[in-house]
Amino acid sequence: MSNPATITETPAALNIKGVLQISSFRTLWLARVISEFGDNLTILGLLILVNRLTGSTAAIATMTIVLLVPNIVFGLVAGVFVDRLNRQKIMIVSDLVRGLFVLGFMVVGSADQIWVLYLIGLLQASIGTFFSPAQNALIPNVVPEHGLMAANSLTQISSVISITLGGAAAGVLAGTTGLIWPLFALDSLTFFLSVFLVSRVKLPSTSFSSKSENSQTSNFFQELGMGLKINYQNRILRGTLVAAGVALLGIGAVSVLSVPMLVNVLKSSETWLGPIQIAGTAATILSGFMIGYFVKRFKPTFLISAGLVVFGIAVAISGLANAPWQLIIFQFVIGWVVTPINVSIVTLNQTAVEDSLRGRAGSARTVIASAAQLLSMAFAGVFGDLIGVRQVFFIAAVFIVLAGFASSLTFRVPASEKQV
Repeated sequence: MSNPATITETPAALNIKGVLQISSFRTLWLARVISEFGDNLTILGLLILVNRLTGSTAAIATMTIVLLVPNIVFGLVAGVFVDRLNRQKIMIVSDLVRGLFVLGFMVVGSADQIWVLYLIGLLQASIGTFFSPAQNALIPNVVPEHGLMAANSLTQISSVISITLGGAAAGVLAGTTGLIWPLFALDSLTFFLSVFLVSRVKLPSTSFSSKSENSQTSNFFQELGMGLKINYQNRILRGTLVAAGVALLGIGAVSVLSVPMLVNVLKSSETWLGPIQIAGTAATILSGFMIGYFVKRFKPTFLISAGLVVFGIAVAISGLANAPWQLIIFQFVIGWVVTPINVSIVTLNQTAVEDSLRGRAGSARTVIASAAQLLSMAFAGVFGDLIGVRQVFFIAAVFIVLAGFASSLTFRVPASEKQV
């Protein structure tokens, strides 16, 4: 007979209300919401400014690439420092420096100064590569494991809302005032407010106890490749990497060709973009609040693999659309699976690797995912004209569905490990 004293019960999973009662997480989450709102003010503001100064789609594409490339170039390096140093201080310094840099965008007023936007954008995005892995690695330090799904779900919901509100605010301010500089000034203010909030987060005293010792005894270049090695050796991490990496080979193309699909193929007005985006945002938020229901009935690995299959099928059917209202329905379906997929991937990545390696593992995944997304965008830009937008949608759907099946096979426990 079992000894009652040796029996341990798994704590019930926390819901969103429960994790918000954790003061350190609540402060960290609020800092992220404010910072992301400001980020989207600047991103759209930069695209509007580049377009006003040059009228060139090539210049706009260059600005977008400049903001994405640092994830690929500096991602692995950022992961090493995130695991070596105090993550809270990394976030504070990153936001403080970016808050100053973003003010530099305000001095650009002519097309011959466009290089200044590229330079400052590159520097700001490079510093940002340290912030995100530090933040993602820090969440498990303030939230218990049984609350991570709810915490990551809330983060996903707030990110979607911040993106939507930030973009909308940028459009309204730029459109009504004709000025761009207030967007950058407001973004700078959000960075400094984030610094204040992050500085108030109280962390367990053990969060960084082993970092100084590790940084002295390990080789920097060995640590640089450790993130890739960890993702390959760990079955769960390998599965999430396959899911995200392969899926983004298709998702990147869809994001680039969404507007051409609506305007050029369906011959519809850009005004439909609003309802389409609202449909996806609404579904993403609704599914985020229902994440507890999904978790009780399905494993995170199933939510990822099955969700990607549904995602891919919806993209394929979108390629057959002959009216914009149909895109609203398909976007709503996609929105329903986006949150379970993203939240499950983030949570598994946080729990499948020890704290001292979490930054490197996360940064390695970011590098691979960003590279896949960039490759997909380039493919869409070239082949959208050569073979047609609909055909690229079908190819993208194949990659997304393939990601679902491939990740399912990767997650599967080998027969040798099942044996007792």
